[in-house]
Amino acid sequence: LEMSDLKDYLSDKLLSVLGVTDETLVQCIESMLEKAKTEKALASNLHSLGFPDDKSTFVMAQDLMNKFKYIAQVAVSEYKENEQKILQRNKEYENFEMVEEGEDTEEEQELLDKINQLTERQRDHSNLDEKALTKEEIELKKVLKEKDKLELALLVQKMNEKDKNKGKINGIAGIQDSKSMNPNEINIAELREIARIKYLEKREDQQLDIFKRNLDEQKRLFDGVQLTEIEKKISDLDNKIYELAKKRKEKDNKLELYEMPNAYEDEHGRLNLDKRKAALLKRYEEEKTEMTEQEIWEKTQDDKTNVGFGAKVKNDKDKETHNYDLLIENQVDFIQSELLEGEMNKLKKKIKEKKKRKGSDSSSSSESKKSESEDMSEEVPMTEFERERQKIQE
Repeated sequence: LEMSDLKDYLSDKLLSVLGVTDETLVQCIESMLEKAKTEKALASNLHSLGFPDDKSTFVMAQDLMNKFKYIAQVAVSEYKENEQKILQRNKEYENFEMVEEGEDTEEEQELLDKINQLTERQRDHSNLDEKALTKEEIELKKVLKEKDKLELALLVQKMNEKDKNKGKINGIAGIQDSKSMNPNEINIAELREIARIKYLEKREDQQLDIFKRNLDEQKRLFDGVQLTEIEKKISDLDNKIYELAKKRKEKDNKLELYEMPNAYEDEHGRLNLDKRKAALLKRYEEEKTEMTEQEIWEKTQDDKTNVGFGAKVKNDKDKETHNYDLLIENQVDFIQSELLEGEMNKLKKKIKEKKKRKGSDSSSSSESKKSESEDMSEEVPMTEFERERQKIQE
């Protein structure tokens, strides 16, 4: 077997399996043969070229590897034999005595010619092998370079498109594009881009929410279940991905703008310490926690049960509070009791005036009753019915 026989075998296999034969494919398979270390690696490479993923490709890979090994062994043995012959002849040539020019015998000249021919053939053979290897390596390098160039071009194109989108959102469109296009077309294109970017932002929020719901569902389902190490790693990675995406979203939402310095004064020119404290603690804002569906439902039910009375709500709205006023807890709840105490004081004053008018003519029994009624009125607030009854008795 020789390399030509192997090429013929490869071309026949390509024609029978793929229906196409090509020198480049044959050279590619030859390079795979040289680089492959096992039959499995060669079979996977053949599968990537279009060969079926079954036993036939594996058998073909085994056959190719055996033939290639046999050819390589034959080539190496031939090369070693030729090398040994050349060395022996060189030694024999060194043993010959040096003679003058023109006195060489015919036998010696024939031997020298044969040695030169053998050395030239050996050099040609080695040069051909080196050239074949270098051609394949050069082709592979060219393919890799082209691939790198294409990937770089795609990356540059994506970056340019991203920069263009940012410029359009900020109102910075290209001058040449704006000149070449009509104003209506420019507006439509910009609106489409802005709508697409807004849609993508909403889509990102939606996907993030779905991802969070899936994580919560997995926690709920597998709570108390002993997980494997791989499952634990996957869950940890999912949590890290969610946290990183959430942090990136929060950073995108925060605008880095310059703000004019504020004196933190109110309308009356007084220093507002609350605003100053809020400005200092602005960077240390707590993380906003989203309410779950259960919490939202509970809040709505609480709002339904909490009934607000008109007078109470009105007093809360009409009340004007200042930063320097003292706020009493549950101040509104004491309004009714304060009004009742004021009315009771007025009634007590009227009763005392009537007592002075009547003087000492009143009986001791009536005085005792009045004192008892006064004691009761001081202890318990009187209703309207009790007030009328007291007036009738007097």
